[in-house]
Amino acid sequence: MGTTGPVRGFPAAALILTLSGAHGVWAAEPPGDRPPLRPLDTEARWGPGKVRALAEEIRRPLPGAWIVPSPDHPVTVTASSFQTWRDRRYVPDNLVDGDYRTAWVENENGTGVGQWVEFSFATPTAGRLHGLVLVPGFARNAGMFANNPRPRALGLSWRCGDMAAEAILRPQDRRGAQAFILPPGWALSPAAPCSLRLTIRGVFPGARFADTSLSEVVLVVAQAAGAD
Repeated sequence: MGTTGPVRGFPAAALILTLSGAHGVWAAEPPGDRPPLRPLDTEARWGPGKVRALAEEIRRPLPGAWIVPSPDHPVTVTASSFQTWRDRRYVPDNLVDGDYRTAWVENENGTGVGQWVEFSFATPTAGRLHGLVLVPGFARNAGMFANNPRPRALGLSWRCGDMAAEAILRPQDRRGAQAFILPPGWALSPAAPCSLRLTIRGVFPGARFADTSLSEVVLVVAQAAGAD
């Protein structure tokens, strides 16, 4: 089942790239021969504030860039399903609440391959999606991370009016923030509805449970070319 929730504060070329993060930020090379991805930062990131801090490091060199979600750049988050247990609801809004101890947990049979979460922009601003930081798995503690499946591959799909882009993210199986830099072309237009969808394409199996989790997602948007 799907769910929608208003949240606080995001960016298309028709190409498919594979982006992998080992211990920090990895940059995508241009298409063609697909040379190896280059690590930009190998420092492990874990703990309160580390997700936002890593996104801030990506944003800082880009004049006029901004982080999503933020009060001035809200998004609405929906999902194909989410799990409830007793009085706990593992809703998609947990991905943008700034708390790495909460998580979105899908609720379909099996490990959740094909399940998705989507970020939609209510008041888009002209720009381009430059990168994203995510915390895979249920990262609240080491036991929950190991017991629940983690995304091994995430399909990234961008739609903004008649523009589209796709990529495959391959997070490392580790508890902590991982950042990805996207290639040019992921444009954000104020004249069209824009959305980013992350779809589970493969998982690292959990030791006890079968429901795949994702804890945090933060986006970095750069100014459009020619903007002040």
